[in-house]
Amino acid sequence: MRAQYVRLVGLTAVAAGLVGLVGCDSITAGQAAGPKGPPKLVRVMIQDGGPNGSLGFAIDLLEQDPGVKCDENVNLCVAPFTILGNPPDPTCQIPEGETTGTCIDPLLVPETGVPLEGGPANIAIRMVYDKVLADDSVANPDNSLLPGILTLLQGETPVATTTAYDRSGSPDFTSDAILAPFGPALVMKTKDVLVSGTEYTIRLDASGIRDRKGQAAEDPSVQTFKFRTEKFAASADLAFPTAKSPVISATDVVQYGFNGKIDLSKTGDSSAVKLEVVKAPFGTAADFFVYGATEEDEDTKCLVGPDSDFQLNIFPKLPVWPAGDYEFKFTVTETGGKSLPTIDLKFKVDATRNVGGAHAVAKNPPPGCPAK
Repeated sequence: MRAQYVRLVGLTAVAAGLVGLVGCDSITAGQAAGPKGPPKLVRVMIQDGGPNGSLGFAIDLLEQDPGVKCDENVNLCVAPFTILGNPPDPTCQIPEGETTGTCIDPLLVPETGVPLEGGPANIAIRMVYDKVLADDSVANPDNSLLPGILTLLQGETPVATTTAYDRSGSPDFTSDAILAPFGPALVMKTKDVLVSGTEYTIRLDASGIRDRKGQAAEDPSVQTFKFRTEKFAASADLAFPTAKSPVISATDVVQYGFNGKIDLSKTGDSSAVKLEVVKAPFGTAADFFVYGATEEDEDTKCLVGPDSDFQLNIFPKLPVWPAGDYEFKFTVTETGGKSLPTIDLKFKVDATRNVGGAHAVAKNPPPGCPAK
């Protein structure tokens, strides 16, 4: 299915049309009856698993680029929906020497592969139909999908997921692809982050699917859809300090993020990432914590880090960083995967720099027990 691009006034009209749906007793009230023919699969969406997603992506394995024409002055690119509140890239792709080009289709699968979304959201797979389906043909009484109807495979191994039938939504229009996703849909959410650089298969058994009039699915066969995840890599968006501004305060933590989980030590042992101190005003690798997001242990009241996380923090085993220039080298290993090339990190600690903020050690404390 193609993404529909509209002029800005069209977006306002769509939003206004949604207002009348608020407060309905049924989530299908107000929905169009749908086509008269048999139910048809129109989208295979892979997207953030919910409003707490961190990447803000939504792609459609069935999407075909409509090649919407644009230019830099008059015919601008305006997509009719947002993704987690953010509009898709409005860039008009104009070939060198030309004055017109085409808009970027936000639903196309990136050349780098499906993003690795982790944390509480993980990934949702939505098999979107063009009409509401008969409940008993797809769902159990608890609204989970019938056994075998929708499966995610890594090779021949099923991936742990939760499933549900979402009767709401439109297959063609949305105000936000994550907050008000395309529907109605058979939904499958992964319980953990997917493995990087890996091919997965979505298996749909449509043999028993029918609409509320009893019509069988247009294609009642067992269908498969393949996709590949992006390669494991460091994330520049999750790095502090940055190469352009390599200065921190004496109470900041150094942070480095990745698109997949890395192996860490629950106690902050720096050997988990093979930390090497190349240059520093003091100490060796053993004098620094390297850790993920810590939590308090209910029994000991000590702070304990995870054995894997998407981000590492570095802080000295001192109250503050001694001022001066630092250079670290470290090597991270993707959980269950391969190691990245050694990362070289250079920064400066300025004791006169203002303290506090999102990177303060008070908000990112290292593992340890409270002083007695």
